[in-house]
Amino acid sequence: MKKVVLALIAVVAVAIIIVVYFTYFQEKASKYDLKGKKVLIVIFKGYNSIEYETTKNYLKKCKASITVLALHEDVGTEYDVYVGD
Repeated sequence: MKKVVLALIAVVAVAIIIVVYFTYFQEKASKYDLKGKKVLIVIFKGYNSIEYETTKNYLKKCKASITVLALHEDVGTEYDVYVGD
């Protein structure tokens, strides 16, 4: 009986820790308000698409105005401004 109670307490403690952990980081992630701020993302040939998409999505979530500038025509994603090779 003691083992069952201890196991139940451990499970509840871990669940509380997980909830607090994710709540803390959720508040941290949505802290920045970039409304009205302009951001320029410059893309080169061979860029890391995961880093680009993650950064762009986070900036959108923070309400920033994003402009994407490509230095090569065939970068593999949509861009707003193209500067010739």
